[in-house]
Amino acid sequence: MAAQYFIKRGETVKGPFSVEKLQALKKAKKLKADDEISQSAEGP
Repeated sequence: MAAQYFIKRGETVKGPFSVEKLQALKKAKKLKADDEISQSAEGP
């Protein structure tokens, strides 16, 4: 099973995302410097 990640921005947690999707979001500049990434659905 591929690793799944969740993005927490403020109090909102979105996901799950694959590593490839996270890389695409970074490339598209959709991630912010203060976004937190975790493998837990509860966020970091």
